[in-house]
Amino acid sequence: MIKNKLDFLGIGKAQYGGFPQKVVDFICNVQLKDAKLWKKCVDVFGTNIDIADKGWRGEYWGKMMRGACLTYAYTNDNELYDTLSVAVKGLLSKQEDSGRISTYDAQNEFNGWDVWARKYVMVGLEYFYRICKDEALKEQILTALIKHADYIVDHIGREDEGKKPIETTSNIYGSLNSCSILDAFLQLYKLTNHERYIKFAEYIISVGGAGGGNLIKCVEEDVLKVHEFPQTKAYELMSFFEGLLTYYECTGNEYYLNIVIKLFEDLQETEQTIIGSMGTRFEFFDDSTNKQTEFSDLPMLETCVTVTWIRILTRLLALTGDVKYADRIEIAAYNALFGAVNFDMLPQYCFEKDCKLDGLPFDSYSPLFANHRGDRIGGFKDFPDGTHYGCCACIGAAAVALFPLSAVMTEAEGIVVNQYLNGTAEVTLPSGNNVKVYISTNYPRTERIWIRFMPEKEDPFFIKLRIPGWVDGEAKFTVGGQEYRIEKGYLLFEELSEKTEICLDLPLKVESIQRNGKTAFTRGPIVLARDEQKEGRKIDFNQTILLKCQEDEEFIIRELPLSDDEHYRCELKTIDGDKIILSDYATCGKKWMDELRYISAWLKVR
Repeated sequence: MIKNKLDFLGIGKAQYGGFPQKVVDFICNVQLKDAKLWKKCVDVFGTNIDIADKGWRGEYWGKMMRGACLTYAYTNDNELYDTLSVAVKGLLSKQEDSGRISTYDAQNEFNGWDVWARKYVMVGLEYFYRICKDEALKEQILTALIKHADYIVDHIGREDEGKKPIETTSNIYGSLNSCSILDAFLQLYKLTNHERYIKFAEYIISVGGAGGGNLIKCVEEDVLKVHEFPQTKAYELMSFFEGLLTYYECTGNEYYLNIVIKLFEDLQETEQTIIGSMGTRFEFFDDSTNKQTEFSDLPMLETCVTVTWIRILTRLLALTGDVKYADRIEIAAYNALFGAVNFDMLPQYCFEKDCKLDGLPFDSYSPLFANHRGDRIGGFKDFPDGTHYGCCACIGAAAVALFPLSAVMTEAEGIVVNQYLNGTAEVTLPSGNNVKVYISTNYPRTERIWIRFMPEKEDPFFIKLRIPGWVDGEAKFTVGGQEYRIEKGYLLFEELSEKTEICLDLPLKVESIQRNGKTAFTRGPIVLARDEQKEGRKIDFNQTILLKCQEDEEFIIRELPLSDDEHYRCELKTIDGDKIILSDYATCGKKWMDELRYISAWLKVR
């Protein structure tokens, strides 16, 4: 098995504060510790509820369980663990003698979203298995996983073996949704070393990820852009390619690692938007980098895509140690992810019922030009009791937890700081030396970051501190009177063996970015936007703004006081004497009133 270059610290080894922690606490309280919600997600199994509409209610349990287990890995919250343990036992009680755990019966199985939901059964059980403290329960989980997986292997496969080909197991997206079960089988192979699971994974890889065209070859041949692939459903496509990372981990075949890295580069070129998510035409890759400045009558930038992107970035960061993945995690987290958190549980529009319904913890989509939040509930389905849930609401917790989990990591005999979160971390190095890390900062509100490293013993170790990609590559940092340059995106401090204090000042400056005749503003990793509610007036976002500039053509900016959650707020003067307000995108459009609800990151500015 291939080992990661960077590793998480271990359960409960970091405690952070600030806005990221507020998000963790919120999701725990309104979702992950909600025993009634878990029961609803369990009770759909064995009811065949998804047959009528070829639905996906069977995904909710496993998708939410993955995020909950990652959250527990960060928080070490015993109340959360106990809630999850009950939810796992509830799901295990739904397994049929055949091994099936499904929301479809045997007569209607392997179509619609059945295989997709069975994937999430495996995902949820596999994630809980890794944090489970009860050896008897672990044995039950593994037994259930094997029976569940074996039923799938016995029925899906090559047609000449009398099985149903996986590319025919769904009526949409060329069964791309079904093929994404690849990762779950490879994770089970890691747990069991059963050869049949890696053989089944190799069968799925041979199909290429979907019917209608081999997606792996599409990346390798580099002829088509991603939005020109035979299948372009963003969330499901990335989920399949994540399985290729696991295949690399299992086999050491670097071809598959390089394929995923190439996909990352292609997505960076043609799909990445300013707030770090992708897909500006509903839930599909669509040349988003270019189209992000346009108004869309369909919702854009699905939260499921944001979370899956952060998950792949985190895995690539761990596997390669390449700082560019941490850069992208930061931008996606502070903008697209945190912007989707529905702190006030505001009502959300349901397309299926054509009305507003009670709000869920995450918005499903994020607007970029002259639009509003809360537009449609992604993956909407009713529960039998008349309440409802959605796919994006279930998946969000995973990325919320991965952000602090990946903030401080270990590498060989060193410590790598990828994100600057106020708080503490306890690092145990391979040598056995324990190092406490204290980070004092209000970043990205302010520039200064104080970090103290307190080793238990005087064994030498090294420290890497990420210098974000938006910092000038020629920048120099002086620490303790010594000048350092950025090397591969990190400041490197070698051969440390005693208490070390480091102070960084990351230059946070409002910058403008032009695309397609429109302008966006950033400040460090934070994207800025206009918000009708914050300005207290209706805004015509199609009207060109003539900004007043200084002689050096710099905009005239006056910083304004912040609300509790804001990272930045300022006003810019216009030539006609008016003023516009810019603030961080993640807090825009949150406390809207019906008549003042539109926001925009892209502006017409001259």
